[in-house]
Amino acid sequence: PEEVSKIDCHRSKISQVLTNIIANAGDALQEKTDKSKERGNHFKGKISIILEKKQVSESDGLIIVIADNGDGVSDALKEKIFDQFYTSKPAGKGTGLGLSMCNDIAREHGGTLSVSDDPLLKGARFELWLPLNQIP
Repeated sequence: PEEVSKIDCHRSKISQVLTNIIANAGDALQEKTDKSKERGNHFKGKISIILEKKQVSESDGLIIVIADNGDGVSDALKEKIFDQFYTSKPAGKGTGLGLSMCNDIAREHGGTLSVSDDPLLKGARFELWLPLNQIP
């Protein structure tokens, strides 16, 4: 595998973003597992994490892709998933750090956070791109 470069970042903030996305994936997989059990089916959840070099707008950076084989994110939800105070979880559930905050952290680092459908696992795919050289 190709070696990826180190980046300067607020490690604890990026850790929060990754933890939140992975926790959300885990929650989605648990929901799908529970639905499958109710129907008498067996479901094996999968989460994929990939780290690669990626250039965006002529800026070198790293992309962290977190994907799962859950039910994915509907198109209607994709439009509001990064809105402040939005949650699809009931009160008292989740990490307390929403995707709006994750998006803000990505922007603070000069990066981006996006959601799409994963072509391989067929669930949600979150892509966090961070530039190698931070914008001050």
